[in-house]
Amino acid sequence: MKLLKNNHVNIFVSVNAVLSTIYLLGLGYYNSYLLDDYGFIYRLSNEGLLSFIVDMYNTWQGRFGGFFLSGVLFKLFSTSNNLIGLTIIQLILGYVSYYLVFRWWLPVLSKSFLVLMSIILTNFSIIGIIVFSTFYWGCATAYISINFILILLIYFIFNTSVSKILSYLFIILLSILIGGFAEIYSPLVILVLGCIFLFKLFKTKISLFFGNEINIRLFFSLFVLSLSFLVQLLSPGNLVRLDFEAYHPTGLELIMKTFRAFIDLFFMLTPKLIYPLLLLPFFIYVGAVLKRNGFDFIPTLVLNSRFIFKSAVLLIIFLFIALMPGVYAMGEIPPPRSLSYMSMLILFLFIVLGVLYGNRYSNCFIIIKFYLCFANIVLSIIMIMFICKELPVAKSYNNEIQIRHEMLLELNKTGFTGVANVKPIVVKTELSSYARFWNFVMTFYKPSKKINAFYFPYEIYTISTDKEEWRNVGLKNYLNLNFDVIGWDKPQLSSKK
Repeated sequence: MKLLKNNHVNIFVSVNAVLSTIYLLGLGYYNSYLLDDYGFIYRLSNEGLLSFIVDMYNTWQGRFGGFFLSGVLFKLFSTSNNLIGLTIIQLILGYVSYYLVFRWWLPVLSKSFLVLMSIILTNFSIIGIIVFSTFYWGCATAYISINFILILLIYFIFNTSVSKILSYLFIILLSILIGGFAEIYSPLVILVLGCIFLFKLFKTKISLFFGNEINIRLFFSLFVLSLSFLVQLLSPGNLVRLDFEAYHPTGLELIMKTFRAFIDLFFMLTPKLIYPLLLLPFFIYVGAVLKRNGFDFIPTLVLNSRFIFKSAVLLIIFLFIALMPGVYAMGEIPPPRSLSYMSMLILFLFIVLGVLYGNRYSNCFIIIKFYLCFANIVLSIIMIMFICKELPVAKSYNNEIQIRHEMLLELNKTGFTGVANVKPIVVKTELSSYARFWNFVMTFYKPSKKINAFYFPYEIYTISTDKEEWRNVGLKNYLNLNFDVIGWDKPQLSSKK
């Protein structure tokens, strides 16, 4: 029995999928190179991808997997006017990865509904990340795509219906990418898959363990992941990067600094829970439909308050451990863009809980459908507000950038040889959800601790007052200018507090 097609639930979900896709593509269309992007694309064009990776490996960072992924995406799907191609390929990667997994796990659902699930989950896993601008910053966009690549790796490890040759080919390629991606990401993947491996090993006799194809694939993937991570870790460039950050806490001080970083993380993540909460009824509905189609998960699980509590504790422990390497390297909370996977992880946990509770309370199907439609109406209203509010601002922002580039290119044609002073761009921003939540709490605790952290869908375009600074040199080389440029160090903000 297939899920009914063309009913009112599908219509509500479809509207949400379309609106969120329009929002993401609209911002992608008006996106442009920013900050590191100019130097990055210039070096890629002149050195080639492999030479660039080797140079970075020896002089700055060992993240060969991350640089390869960013380089391929940048080289093939970006243009000078906008980065819509980069946005499209990232979304397609998300849609495909989720669809393959859903098709494998939930074959009872119709293909059209699985497509809707994949679009909704991909779009809102992006919209709900800690720093939304990460998705649109070319140099940082791999922080998003690596999560979809991890989903594909899981698919090829645990789905034995895929041919061995194809599976092992993808396991090798994806494991190399993930193992060499980032020193605060790769070991977490190894840790989780390693725990699954040890759990399976504990439950099975060693003599029988490698008679199971999944166990062999898991072991092979862990081997490649660990080897790739070791190559990343031994990079000469890592020592350069560590020396750049002069202070690295250890021992009790590291634990205390990680605890303070965790508090910051809590304030960053909590406002973003609106998206998992509004998507929860969708997956409760999926769980109820699965129960009606004969998929009963509850007999094998004890779904009670203790289960929820244990899940929350494990999540907190995982997030704390995940923060620690970044705190050691930076002396404080690492750049939030590098923590994008945490928002996606929390969304995944909401999905699991939603499906389980929908499976248990499938007898309340009418109430579940009503709850789902209400949540989709709220999400649709949010998306319409975002589209109407942010796309005009993004268009204006892109125009301002292009005007300045055209001015510099015109000066270049005239033979100008001085130092060009680029006029600042005033960016209209508003307080971020993180700042709003933090300031709300500080109102009752310590008003002097209020902060001004601003939200903008893109990284903010700036050019330094120092002509030798990396942003300036990158822009000069990218535009092939015969003169130096200077601008403004700090973003010029026009905000609504």
